[in-house]
Amino acid sequence: MPIINVRRGAWSALLAAALLAVGFTGAQAADASSFTEQASMAGLSTAQAGELQRQVDAYVAQTGGRQISANKIDLGGGALVVALPGETYARDVAAPLAPPPCYAGDLCLYSGQNYTGSYLYFYKCQTVFVPWYTTGSFNDNQTSGTISTFERISPPGHLRYVAKVKVPSINWANIGNITVC
Repeated sequence: MPIINVRRGAWSALLAAALLAVGFTGAQAADASSFTEQASMAGLSTAQAGELQRQVDAYVAQTGGRQISANKIDLGGGALVVALPGETYARDVAAPLAPPPCYAGDLCLYSGQNYTGSYLYFYKCQTVFVPWYTTGSFNDNQTSGTISTFERISPPGHLRYVAKVKVPSINWANIGNITVC
């Protein structure tokens, strides 16, 4: 899957306009009612469910992924789990409230510091886009010795991390793409 960095200028507006022009909403109409039901079962109000869906739609537009539940996006070789409104840790709506695990073999990226907020996890070698501009964190729980390369925007260059490493604070606004493995 080609990587298109929609982080810069006109590309974001162009992509959003193109997706809206073809009627793309981030979720198929047949799935929309089940996603709404999942949000309700997770205890979200109608307003919170609407906010969650707006966040999911924005992430789908940024990443090119496919919504597979109320707060989860399949990225082909990984997934993005969006934190529910008002919750510190992201969780799949069917799972109990708990910090998300970062399984052996995964590179896990979090939108918030100290492994909080929405999170992405990857288990397949690929180059991925980081959709956040926040100070977040990551846990590289891949096989020991595996190297992940973070493309630094300013100054231009690369940061290389050797698994297993946990970083509780990183500025995602200064990271473009990450090559997992």
